[in-house]
Amino acid sequence: LNKATGETIWQLSEGGSAQVISSSGDEVFYSSENAVMVVDMASGKLKHKYPMPKNMGIPTGSAVYNSWLVFGLSEGPVVLMEKDSGKWVDTFFPGRGISARPSLEQGTNDIYIVSNQANLYKLSLSKRDRSKEFLWGNNR
Repeated sequence: LNKATGETIWQLSEGGSAQVISSSGDEVFYSSENAVMVVDMASGKLKHKYPMPKNMGIPTGSAVYNSWLVFGLSEGPVVLMEKDSGKWVDTFFPGRGISARPSLEQGTNDIYIVSNQANLYKLSLSKRDRSKEFLWGNNR
C-alpha cells in the first residue's frame, strides 16, 4: 500500500500466508501451500518459491540473518535456509515442531524459539565455523 494515499501498489495471490517480513528489498512470507516465497518489494514479482516437505507441516514466519532465513515447521525442525537458493544449511529438531516465529536477538545473533511442547531454546548463529561443521549439530 502507498503510505500517503492508501492505494494498492501491487498485489500477489499465492495462497494463504503467515506473517510478512521484509529485508534488503525482499518480502518473505510463508504460504499455507507449504512453501517459502521471496517477493521483490518494488515490483511485487515472485522471485523464489521453495516447496517444503509435506510431512513436516506448515512453515512459520521467519527471522532474517544475513543471506539466511530461519523458520520452523509445525511438525518438523527449525530450518536455517539460504534465501537465494532455498538450500537448507542446517536444522534443529525441538521435538514436536514449532508454530511460533523464531526471534533473532540483534547484536548477539542468537535465535530464540518456542517448540510445540512449550520448550524455549536459544540457538547461536555465530559460534562455529560454517565451513567445517553444521551450526546446530545437524541432528536430522
